[in-house]
Amino acid sequence: MKYFSDQERGSMPRTKNEIPYNVWCGLVSYISTLVDTGCFGNNFPEQCPDGQGCCGTEEASFASALRAEILGIEWPLLTEKDENTDSWMSEKVPFTPDYLDVLDLIQFCYSHASKPKQGQYHSYHGHHHITSFDDLTGKHEFLEKINTLFSRNGLAYELHEGGEITRVLNNSLNDIVGNTVTTADKELNELLVRSNNKITHPMYMLGMMLLKNSGMVWSVSRRYLHRLTRRKFR
Repeated sequence: MKYFSDQERGSMPRTKNEIPYNVWCGLVSYISTLVDTGCFGNNFPEQCPDGQGCCGTEEASFASALRAEILGIEWPLLTEKDENTDSWMSEKVPFTPDYLDVLDLIQFCYSHASKPKQGQYHSYHGHHHITSFDDLTGKHEFLEKINTLFSRNGLAYELHEGGEITRVLNNSLNDIVGNTVTTADKELNELLVRSNNKITHPMYMLGMMLLKNSGMVWSVSRRYLHRLTRRKFR
């Protein structure tokens, strides 16, 4: 769904690298809901005590796999931490993990997301049995939700089918990266490829956030490329 404000004002420029606190809180809520509704149950099934098959996500095994692969993320997911762990009177303060760990968490969840199909209600245990899982739909819905969060909050990332996350470049940088000239000089071609890789590097992207218009982006990028290749034109 495209929000009305985006239609009226246009989308927010996607230049942010760090994950804002509000986005992290939204992710925590969304992922917790997926766990509670059995969307990770295909790979981490919680079994009905009466032996009638899967009835949800087995949270302990999901958490163990998550901790093993994403070392910077704790489970349950935290949005607050003690300001001073040495004091018994310490107050809680907002907490957001490192953005790289958050992006890894998103990829981990995407790889295991699958939409459950509810079957018979088991009144004794108060749960539904899950008859099947739809990987394609589950991953598509997850992708759409995550990319909406990225876009609405100006984050320079895009989640793709298959689970890859790439950086979103503005039009000027896309022109630079997408129109690299191939020459007869092998060494010069390697320099051009390396310069493109630097443009898509996180620290270069952070520098681009300080530039106010596309003319400045093109000017700086040309000077940067010229410094790499000037010895070829002497």
